[in-house]
Amino acid sequence: MGTIPHSIASGKLRKKVREATSLETREHPAPRAPHEPDEPEAYQHRDAVAAKLFEGVNGRRWAARGRAMKDCGRAAIHVRCNGCRTAYLVPYRCGARTCPTCSRKSAAAISARIEARITVLERQMKSEPWDGSGPSRSREWKHLVLTCPATPDVEARFDPAALEKSVRRVRNAFGRFWRLTCWGKQMRDPLTSKKRSRRDTSYVASEEIAPRGMVHLHVLLLGEYVPQWELQALWSKALGAKAIVHVTAIRRGAAGVAAGLREVLKYATKGEKRARSSSRRAAAVELAFRNIKRVSIGGALRNDCVRPSDADDDDTQPEDLHASREMHCLVCGEVGNWHWGGRVDPAVVVRNGGYGPLAAIPPSGGGEAS
Repeated sequence: MGTIPHSIASGKLRKKVREATSLETREHPAPRAPHEPDEPEAYQHRDAVAAKLFEGVNGRRWAARGRAMKDCGRAAIHVRCNGCRTAYLVPYRCGARTCPTCSRKSAAAISARIEARITVLERQMKSEPWDGSGPSRSREWKHLVLTCPATPDVEARFDPAALEKSVRRVRNAFGRFWRLTCWGKQMRDPLTSKKRSRRDTSYVASEEIAPRGMVHLHVLLLGEYVPQWELQALWSKALGAKAIVHVTAIRRGAAGVAAGLREVLKYATKGEKRARSSSRRAAAVELAFRNIKRVSIGGALRNDCVRPSDADDDDTQPEDLHASREMHCLVCGEVGNWHWGGRVDPAVVVRNGGYGPLAAIPPSGGGEAS
């Protein structure tokens, strides 16, 4: 197919779109198109939280996040198919933790990436010898919930400064807790005499702020059995306060581990199906998690990188929010082959008649490069 200019007439383009989509069959589901509409409740929630972020919560503001949430699903990103050069406008996404749209996309993408790494780890662990102290014991996956004490005053829990302090307190305490346990305890290598970590244990950890403001840490962990009372004592020591630890066994097999991973990650990315008791609380959550990664990875799992971008911690990436690898061109059918341009203002989306193929409006008209 020859090159199609960005300003192609909308009537001709719609005809090609109809021809392309008519080739789809139920036996071979088509890849995702460049746009999925949001639910009305999502706009209402984002607008309410954005207003609080602009206004400020107890003196703390985050105007950039407020603008992003306000424009999520209204502004656009200008993209161009590298196959036929057809231009599109796709929804701009804010990536906010409490955004019901972005959090859902993030959860699915992060879960898929880490699940791929765990699959590699599982293969390696079949041949990895026992690396702990004492006699060899079986290692299984388990779900830990590490709690943190909170003030009885629920509204005081949602003070952004206090909430951020609690989030960072739990995050820092987990590193100490991991080193105190037999799973993360440093050991001396008999060959080099240098200290190193165990090679047969791993974890995936994510933090949650519950609807009533209590901070929890959810951990999917691979290691031998340790009594709950011992884990609770170690966590209390690491946290510097008495706290509760819940332990749940994960069903054996890939399906069980995948379900456990999704259970752990949903707390870091679950967003809001509806507003909390107030938009102020949701704004406080956004402020408390500012510059804090959603997920941390440790142990042997850190070494199992499936792709170059895999890291020790995982957060939302642009491709997660826009499904760029799954999007297909409605004209030529190319999948995941896009050139990403700049951000476009909501007014341009309105003039274009919505998202989708770009009509006779240049991307610079009212647009804003990102």
